[in-house]
Amino acid sequence: MSTLKTNAIVDAAGGNTTTVNGNVPLAQGGGVGMGANKVYIGWASAGSGDLLAQVDVTSIGALVRKSSAVTTGGSSELVAPGNAPIYACRAWVNFSGVTTTTIRAHGNVSSVVRNAAGDYTINFVVSMPDTNYAVTGTCRIQGFAQPVVSVNGVAGAATSGVRVSTVREGPVAADAEQVHIAIFR
Repeated sequence: MSTLKTNAIVDAAGGNTTTVNGNVPLAQGGGVGMGANKVYIGWASAGSGDLLAQVDVTSIGALVRKSSAVTTGGSSELVAPGNAPIYACRAWVNFSGVTTTTIRAHGNVSSVVRNAAGDYTINFVVSMPDTNYAVTGTCRIQGFAQPVVSVNGVAGAATSGVRVSTVREGPVAADAEQVHIAIFR
């Protein structure tokens, strides 16, 4: 990413706003219910890779924080105010698994393969750094009140994808009209 650096910009009122530490402050546009605060966004100068925010003289902290995982997995996590990070979903898919699979929507999923009734392999576009990820999901199987989604005990998790099963009461493996899977790492 490049940093916008300039000596001055013209704000909405026509006055000059100068840079702070080489970054251009964003002047609030005077929207309904808004004050005249200055908002600053810029990369940390300490080389941490954090994207920082500040309102007037009050630091908001990191909007995006690169962790030590950068050296091992190339990942970064999103953060909210406070110290606890918010980890983003690394892959997700919404598909129909009846007879042939039809992907309705997805992120970082290249395909879903139906191996047998209620048995699916979800393939990732970009592999996970390892198999220590969490899989969560829901499904709907017509006519059954409590269907379950689980990681398949035979093949389970791989860095390139994950094998999941949809099961109805019985327990019996069954194709699901709706399957929703999310992967967190």
